[in-house]
Amino acid sequence: MAVTTTIPPLPPRAAPAPAAVGRDRTAQACDALLTFCVLAFAVWTLAYHACLLLGLGSAWALAVLAAGVVPCGLLAVRHEAGGDAVTIRPSAGRAPRSLALLAIGLALAAAASLAWAGQSWLLAWAPWPVAALAVLAAGARGPLVTPPPRAGARAGAMAALAWAAAMALLALLLVKPNSDDAYYLRQAAWIGEHGRFPLGDTLHSQDVLPAAFSPPLPSWEALLGTLAGAVGLSAPALAYLVAAPVAAALAVLALWRLLRAWEVRMVAVALSVALLFLLFAVEPAQDPDADIGHLPGDFFVARIWQGKVVLVAVLVPLLFALLHAYAARPSRGGAALLAAAGVAAVGLSTTATFLVPVHHAADGNLQLLVDPIGSNATYMTDRIAVSPGQHVELMVTAILRMSTYSVWSK
Repeated sequence: MAVTTTIPPLPPRAAPAPAAVGRDRTAQACDALLTFCVLAFAVWTLAYHACLLLGLGSAWALAVLAAGVVPCGLLAVRHEAGGDAVTIRPSAGRAPRSLALLAIGLALAAAASLAWAGQSWLLAWAPWPVAALAVLAAGARGPLVTPPPRAGARAGAMAALAWAAAMALLALLLVKPNSDDAYYLRQAAWIGEHGRFPLGDTLHSQDVLPAAFSPPLPSWEALLGTLAGAVGLSAPALAYLVAAPVAAALAVLALWRLLRAWEVRMVAVALSVALLFLLFAVEPAQDPDADIGHLPGDFFVARIWQGKVVLVAVLVPLLFALLHAYAARPSRGGAALLAAAGVAAVGLSTTATFLVPVHHAADGNLQLLVDPIGSNATYMTDRIAVSPGQHVELMVTAILRMSTYSVWSK
């Protein structure tokens, strides 16, 4: 007996579902450590500023920090545990080979123009917009190269931990005095000896003469001095032997987090190249006519016990990673963490007042005040009308080229 059966057509094959790549325990623990440091230092900065306003001793700020340690740790663990999975969409097809080769060739020519263009501004910069348009046109058709297999969840973990330990050891053993310590560690030593936060000068008097920089916004030196006084150490010993190794290790972890946030495939290689560059680019430029006073590595492990160097080496990469994560997955926790990072940045250096936006002009008008350090002169711009989202750039003229300065909005 024959039986006839109708076979329905097969449904079209669905596209592969997005893959979820989670962080391993090592990455999650390191990210939680960075988040905890940001939250705890933000709490300390707020407590320090409150003590400045109320005239309270450093013990009060230390008590607030101690009370906030456990909540900050729990919030850090909870925040990082909630961001495990990163959605990865399947890639489209490749761009045409000819268009990809043209884009790559123009990009290389644009890079070479900076080396051989000499004094010609047109030859140095004209190839860049052409190369950018070519890359955009090729990228719109698909990836310029075939993506290699994605790295696993443990990408770069062993390299990051090894580099963190190596940088901490180097910071502990490195002897490279810096003249800025006369200003930063002097303030920390005074706080450790007197148990309060000065508003006046401590270099030429005992908080009697007016301070050159007032109010003292950074709280990093105050933290070093308060902790040194609490444990019975000198402030320089705490800075050189404790703060420097810890900050050096955190700098590596922050850079590792940024590379993972940017989805760099060869994380270990990229991290190693970046750290080697920072290690070898340390000494100031030897040419007396050079416009660059310091190379990038001078703001790394060579003096990472200073607040402004911690800002550059630790908090700036971490801010980029946090901004990337918030742009991909906006959340109230991410916004709160960004706000805490802004507070922590101001506590590290006054430079953060214009690197990290912590306030805005409510009426759409602002003025910028440039205050050169070591000079009584100030420079105020005209009133500037700005729109929401508008970017304002300030160019400091050549008369201030060799000065360190702060920029404030009014």
